[in-house]
Amino acid sequence: MADFSFLKKSIQGKIVEPSDGKKYDNEIKKVWNACLYDKRPLAFVKVKGKDDVAKTVKFCVRKQLDLCVSCGGTSDFVIADDAVIIDLSMMKRIKIDKTKKTAKVEGGVIVSDVDEALQERGFILPLGSFSKLGVAGMTLMGGLGFTTRSYGITSDNVLEYELVTANGNVIKVSDKDNENLFWGMKGSGFNFGVVTSIAFQVFEMPSLIVGGIMYYQISRAKEVIHAFRRYYAELNDNKLCLYMLLHMKPTGPELLIRLHYNGALRKGGEIVQDLQDLTRPYKNTCHPIPHCEFQKQGDLLLPRGRFQQGSVGHFLPELKDEVVDNLIDGIHKVPGDFNSYTDTIIYITTTGGKANEVELETSSFPFRGNACYWIGMNGTTNDANNMDALEQWVSSVQDINAPYGIAPYSGGDAEQALEKLKQLKQQYDPENLFHNNCMNINPE
Repeated sequence: MADFSFLKKSIQGKIVEPSDGKKYDNEIKKVWNACLYDKRPLAFVKVKGKDDVAKTVKFCVRKQLDLCVSCGGTSDFVIADDAVIIDLSMMKRIKIDKTKKTAKVEGGVIVSDVDEALQERGFILPLGSFSKLGVAGMTLMGGLGFTTRSYGITSDNVLEYELVTANGNVIKVSDKDNENLFWGMKGSGFNFGVVTSIAFQVFEMPSLIVGGIMYYQISRAKEVIHAFRRYYAELNDNKLCLYMLLHMKPTGPELLIRLHYNGALRKGGEIVQDLQDLTRPYKNTCHPIPHCEFQKQGDLLLPRGRFQQGSVGHFLPELKDEVVDNLIDGIHKVPGDFNSYTDTIIYITTTGGKANEVELETSSFPFRGNACYWIGMNGTTNDANNMDALEQWVSSVQDINAPYGIAPYSGGDAEQALEKLKQLKQQYDPENLFHNNCMNINPE
């Protein structure tokens, strides 16, 4: 067992160990996925700033300890047995410059923190569609959400990262400092260190958007998805985003369409009326609403404390009939009674727009140019005994749609991009200290 007494004295934050009993158990239960509740890390280091992070990284290297990084706790890589958990959740400062239209956020903020702070000042940043997500984590993967088509993915709008590297150094990463690493951070950033703050470009935003959910019986899913697909293509408006969700209720599946329009309210109202007339939902909650309130509407679909299995999903150049059929068939084939898999979701989300206008050379995010939809799923159950069957179900739905997906760096030089990432890994994390992530790059 590692001795944390020296580290406790040297940091401003606090350390929670197994000997702390209930406090330690409570830290574990903050993780979103109940599948991880049996993990037993060495300690949670609840850091208060970049110096705390640097000291903790150096401590782990010196003691040869595994580490994980956590903010919102929604990733399956935020906790591991016998690891030190660098918990950024106490680092919550947000600084907004209205003149320069920039926002600098610390590594512990979540989506709702930033949405609310920006909305008060009339700005927006394209963030994820779930208000509890850690902003740093989702940015390091790229970052997709309801305003991606208008403003690009989250990492497209990064001006600067502050990063603690594997040797404990604190460095700035931007298009002026460590430029090659800046490219790698924008899409594969988990691999190179712990992000303690990010500076973003932000955008002016009206106080209200038009948004809400349209509800349909599952028997109408095919015709409704086809109708939305056709209307969306003909409209060709980057201010419109659709999340088409095959959602499992206790009594069986249903179709939900989450609609977000960040243009003129009159135009948004016309779009909602068009779709109401075209598809006749049995319930329609779309109306003018603050963006941050709209974001929170999706939280009920992803409850904390359930046993969950997600998928990496696929980016698609088009939403073919065969894919729609596969997904509808898939939601009907959850491996057991519907009640046991309540809140299992299959996603069909619109993307592209401004995100597809960014050149591959400026970012390591691997899906550009022709990525117009993303499909994925999050399987959920209330019983751990269902997990083997749930994992098999998620894999089967993922695999059957693989032939329709876009390969990473499609239209570019994939081999060159991957080699560049490997070289960056060798330079900044040659021992693969930061391996606990969903897209680890092996430096060897």
